[in-house]
Amino acid sequence: MKINDSEFRNGVLIEFLEVAIHNILFYSNIYPDNVFTRKKKYAISVQICKQPKINEYIKQCLNSSKHLLQLRQLHKIIIEFYDNFNLTCQFSFVIKQTENMLKSDPYLFKAEGRFREFLLKMPSIQKYFKNPVSGEAYFKILLIATERGYVEMTHNDAFQQYTFIQTEESDSNFAIVPISTEFPVGVIVYA
Repeated sequence: MKINDSEFRNGVLIEFLEVAIHNILFYSNIYPDNVFTRKKKYAISVQICKQPKINEYIKQCLNSSKHLLQLRQLHKIIIEFYDNFNLTCQFSFVIKQTENMLKSDPYLFKAEGRFREFLLKMPSIQKYFKNPVSGEAYFKILLIATERGYVEMTHNDAFQQYTFIQTEESDSNFAIVPISTEFPVGVIVYA
């Protein structure tokens, strides 16, 4: 089976988001350091969680994201952090659908460089987290999709084990950390 440009681009984006989420979790300090292991990705050392339940949750969310990306119906992926049931911080990956990424960067050298640059800046996010967190700290991954994407996911048998709800979005305090103007994802940090 031949993979098309869109599937390839979406696969690359999902792989980056997975690595980014693992590193955000590491620097959030909601789990002990020994739950993570160092791996090489994009020619740098990154942190990857070893806990199977956390990994399964991330994979399930990203599989849903990949499906929405293929439909061109995904707007954002948000990682929310809670302490004592209060939202303390959120990271929002804003998705911009683009077709020309592979034309301008066919071997993904620029994309890999931007991924590396983003991941090298990860230690600076620790300032957004209260340290130490209480015993009631946890995180959630939210997918913000179009109404069509919502309908597609709720009526697709492959995603029936997930709960999907319609919500209103609100922006409060935030800082924008763009990866690049050419790459189809930007990051917004709400603190």
